[in-house]
Amino acid sequence: MRVTTISTEHGTGTPEFRRLSFWDQAYLGYQQATPDQSLDKGTLLFVDGPPPGDEEWRAHIAERLVRWPALRERLAPMPNAPREWAWVPDPDADLRYHAAVWAAPDGLTGRPAGLAAVDAIATTRLDLTRPPWRVFLVRDGRADGFTILYRANHVQQDGTAMHSALWMLFGPAGAPPPPGRLRPRPTRIRLRDLVADLAEAVQNPGGSNDLSVWGGRPEGPSRHHLAETDLPTLRRASRHHGVTINDVYLAALAGAVRAWSPAAWDPDTRPALHAAMPISIRPPSEQLALSNHSAVSWVPLPCGEPDRRRRLELVAARTRQIKKVEPGLLVRSLESRLRPSVIRRVSAAVARADARTGGKSPIQVSNPRGISGPLAAVGRPITGLVHLPLRLNGVQPLNVVLSGIDDQVGAGFTVAASVPDGGRIADLWLDEVHHLAGPAPAIPTAQIATL
Repeated sequence: MRVTTISTEHGTGTPEFRRLSFWDQAYLGYQQATPDQSLDKGTLLFVDGPPPGDEEWRAHIAERLVRWPALRERLAPMPNAPREWAWVPDPDADLRYHAAVWAAPDGLTGRPAGLAAVDAIATTRLDLTRPPWRVFLVRDGRADGFTILYRANHVQQDGTAMHSALWMLFGPAGAPPPPGRLRPRPTRIRLRDLVADLAEAVQNPGGSNDLSVWGGRPEGPSRHHLAETDLPTLRRASRHHGVTINDVYLAALAGAVRAWSPAAWDPDTRPALHAAMPISIRPPSEQLALSNHSAVSWVPLPCGEPDRRRRLELVAARTRQIKKVEPGLLVRSLESRLRPSVIRRVSAAVARADARTGGKSPIQVSNPRGISGPLAAVGRPITGLVHLPLRLNGVQPLNVVLSGIDDQVGAGFTVAASVPDGGRIADLWLDEVHHLAGPAPAIPTAQIATL
């Protein structure tokens, strides 16, 4: 089967369009103000079984493009309002652009080949005049497995939207994506709740992170690293300490950064690394929409605390405080009152401020949760998944995402090339997780005999 473009039937009247969300507008404004910055991010998928041929690969993606209209949406001027933007269907998506193939350098296979693909393709940019995503089959010479790299632009997709897009591309045919994190809109916004959400928002510690920790302004290409564990290990850690898996993830990151740069942290003079943590506020009506629906909370990672258990207690105390506030009320209030052009102008001002104070703003730590399978590519099962976040060059030294599929869990680390020995942070994070989890319980002798 040979396929080069995807054409769909559409009427001759005004094309359908979908409005951008608040954060779609904000990311678009940031991108327009800083065209040299990339807002592209990625996901590595690890697949068992023989790799497909190029045409078989493209036929799989072609079928999904036809099945799911959301995959064909692109940015375009809004009908009757050409200075505003909307998501509109692209009737002629270019399959060779969206379903690509990347050959790994000789000698690289498996995870290293996938990370090499992310590093190389991160130097390119997605075309925002097309549906803002691509998916690459990584060829590394193996006959019993292969890797897929999915790339998407943050103007369209947050973590939950990426999960929906991956399900559309690789989920069971005809099955809707799992709902993910949905949060119904409050029927009434009380003033005290809005004030509480505003108080949460203004805790933004922008400018308080010290560049010297990272060896100066974070510059150069992004380098990508991963650490893998499993859900039983994280659950063992959370149950042992009476905290959430997210608390374990964040406390392990605090410990990893401390171990990576022990001389940089002091409980009195430099107690914390400030981090921004997105929280999904996606309403049920937007379950299948490829858009951004989130609020942001601020989490000080207690890198200055030398005691591992105390670090976990401090993180858990902060996340419990966050849960007491209904998230996103401020975003929803502003979205209903501000013109889209104003949202973009404010975001553009933030972009210019980031350029002046680069490296001091908070790092970003995300946890969209894992995705439940089964996922498959051309009939081959996907057994591993790791998100690799975007990183604003000159602004962010490090961003981290926790993700996975079923019981597999992966943490993806995107680090500026200027950060000395930044790849160690992923390994140190995994060490911290294992320390917090403790040894795995022994299997009883009688049970071993039946295995």
